[in-house]
Amino acid sequence: MKEKQLSIEDLGDHLPEVGPLVADDSVTEIMINGPGRLYVERSGKLERIEGVSETLTARALEAAAMQMTRPLGFNLRETPIVDARLEDNSRVAVVYPPASPEVAITIRRFGRKFLTAEDLVGMGSLPRSVLEAMARVASSDGNILIAGGTNSGKTTLLNAVVGLLPREDRIVVIEDTMEIRCNHPNCVRMEARGASGGGVAIRDLVRHTLRHRPDHIVIGEVRGAEAGDVLQALNTGHGGSMTTIH
Repeated sequence: MKEKQLSIEDLGDHLPEVGPLVADDSVTEIMINGPGRLYVERSGKLERIEGVSETLTARALEAAAMQMTRPLGFNLRETPIVDARLEDNSRVAVVYPPASPEVAITIRRFGRKFLTAEDLVGMGSLPRSVLEAMARVASSDGNILIAGGTNSGKTTLLNAVVGLLPREDRIVVIEDTMEIRCNHPNCVRMEARGASGGGVAIRDLVRHTLRHRPDHIVIGEVRGAEAGDVLQALNTGHGGSMTTIH
């Protein structure tokens, strides 16, 4: 089933508080924990949004959750955990009773500005010597593993490194959530899905990737059983691949 692309307008009828937050580039996460409880992550810091108790009601949350999930063919009373997507590729996660005492909605946003490796060097986030070393590895079929904690910039760095791969090569990108920007002309994108999306795991996609003749495999994050599949793929000659880990 093709996933419907939701817009902010789709949510505005029931969640008018969300529109301005999505328009704010400094907001990377919008978290509704239940009626009257709205939080955001802005510039890397969590903060509570006050003054929403009258509009952010249980009824409004339920209506918004239903509006998000019905086009996907789901009944929240039967499938209380559902993922959806906004037009800008931001992810919307909905949890509904009995999986949660109250309806909770989380919107994970992705920045509109794409930082290149040169941008990171100019900002002082990446030493030029490290950039040059990574460029040599990427162009010589070496593998790159980026490690770091939550919100440490792993995906930002991975995005920058993907841009160093040879333009003529074929790249297959695997992710839980589409965060990687791949502007290469010969690029195939794959995205994992939870139970509500058909139950396609990262490790399923890693195995399937080998049938698509990749020059490079780029995985958004390795954090489970797919680690063994990734190692096996690298040992079968798919050098120049890269991923992140915690």
